[in-house]
Amino acid sequence: MPFMNDAAAIRTREVYTAIGKRIRDVRRNNGLSLDELARKTGFAKSYLSQIENLKREPSISALSQIAH
Repeated sequence: MPFMNDAAAIRTREVYTAIGKRIRDVRRNNGLSLDELARKTGFAKSYLSQIENLKREPSISALSQIAH
């Protein structure tokens, strides 16, 4: 990742935290388990869990696939 100043790094982390929380909230509100979301999206359950728990930063393409 290119060099970021502290403010940019903090903001990036905040954005990915919000994304992960939003994915989890929408998934739960729709009554989906991680297994079900994994089947629907084609992603591994572990990958989706890592996104929700801020251990991975998904690409825009991955986010688009999860959203649809």
